[in-house]
Amino acid sequence: KRAIARRASELVEEGDVVALDIGTTVFAMCEHLRDRDITVVTASLAVVRALAQAPRIDLVVLGGVLRPNYESLVGVLTESCLRQVRVDVAFLGTSGIRPDGAVLDSTPSEVPVKRAMIDIANRAWLLADHQKFPGLGFLEVVALGAFTGLVTDRMPTPAQLRLPPDSILEVLTP
Repeated sequence: KRAIARRASELVEEGDVVALDIGTTVFAMCEHLRDRDITVVTASLAVVRALAQAPRIDLVVLGGVLRPNYESLVGVLTESCLRQVRVDVAFLGTSGIRPDGAVLDSTPSEVPVKRAMIDIANRAWLLADHQKFPGLGFLEVVALGAFTGLVTDRMPTPAQLRLPPDSILEVLTP
């Protein structure tokens, strides 16, 4: 997860407005972003704690209903906040990716937040280690093609992920 996070942080440019989802892989990006001159938009309290003292980061904390187990904010307030901003790049996690490219989650209240983050981003990257193929989850967030790219620790095999021949999805590894 750390290698994925390091590779993903290389996609952030100085001055970017960056949306960070909940999840351990996305959270691991924080140590690589601490000294950057960026704005971070998040509903993750773990991200807030990690970046609160970063001197060059403007931190935008989305409102919402607290989910203590995940340390995240969700609900109509979070979604409304997201509709009011635009970001250069968003980084999202997942609980699984089916071979047909369906990006999955297992928490109904997180799905609309993830969709909103993708909608407000000029570029959206999915962070997923090899165990997420196929991983878990019963809710489809979006098709993988909705993302600019995927950052993973190993290139998925054709049996794990069948991309259409005309796919322009970037797949990056550390």
